[in-house]
Order: sequence, then C-alpha cells, then structure tokens
Amino acid sequence: MEKKKTFGNALAVMLFSASLQTQASDSLTMSYDALEAKKDLCFEVAKTGHQDFPNSDWLKSLEENKRTEVLIYLAQRSFNACLSNEIGAFKKQLAIQTQEVQEFVNKYVSFEPYIAKAPQIAEAAKLQELESKVNKPFHVSKVPFIQR
Repeated sequence: MEKKKTFGNALAVMLFSASLQTQASDSLTMSYDALEAKKDLCFEVAKTGHQDFPNSDWLKSLEENKRTEVLIYLAQRSFNACLSNEIGAFKKQLAIQTQEVQEFVNKYVSFEPYIAKAPQIAEAAKLQELESKVNKPFHVSKVPFIQR
C-alpha cells in the first residue's frame, strides 16, 4: 500500500508540474536551463579547482576533523558561489511568474545545491579570510594538505 501512495503522490506532482509548465514563461525555462548548465560547468571546474586552492598555515594547523569540516564548508560555499549569477537570473524570472508557479518552484526546486553551514571554530576571522581567497569550486579530497 505504501508504494502506491508514494507513486500516487509522485504522479500527482508530475501531472501538476506538467500543467504548470504550460503556465511558466519561456524565459523561466531558459533561465532554469542556464542554471542547470552552469551546475554542470561548476562540477567540471571543481575537478581541477584544488590546484588553485590557497595555501593556509591556519588550515594546516587545525586538527584533521576540523580541517575536513572547514574544507567541506568552503567547497559547498564555493560551489554555490559559482552558481550565484544564474541563481539570481532564475529568481528574477521566477518573481514575474504566477503565484501558483512561484509556490510550486519554491517547494520543489532547490536553488543552491548545498546548504553550507559554517563550522563552529574559535577563529571565525581566519575562516572568513580563507573563504575570501577561495575563488572556484573544488573537491575536498583533492586538496593537497587534507592529510597531515
């Protein structure tokens, strides 16, 4: 029974979204497509982004678990930042859609793929300083000083 209920909910969402798609403007669809294309590009950039990761004695001095936590946060923030222009353009197009379209998109579409929560560390200023130097997405596991 539970599977039918889940499938029914998914089917209802699909049918509802299909009807909303006819209400959404082409400009919204185009801006969403641009956002999705940029996500792909940001993932590609992240493959080599570690090569430009700033050297940080502060980060190297952290215990491994804290260092990893900081790197994960920075990776998430940098990926979201890579998408910021496209997210802004999509939100601008969304704002001129019908209320029904806006509510549906806000409920089912995640604008930023990562929810970057800053780690609890004593040196918040050092984290902010390092964050300001990270200028492209990267894979945490490829950062040279992830291991001590």
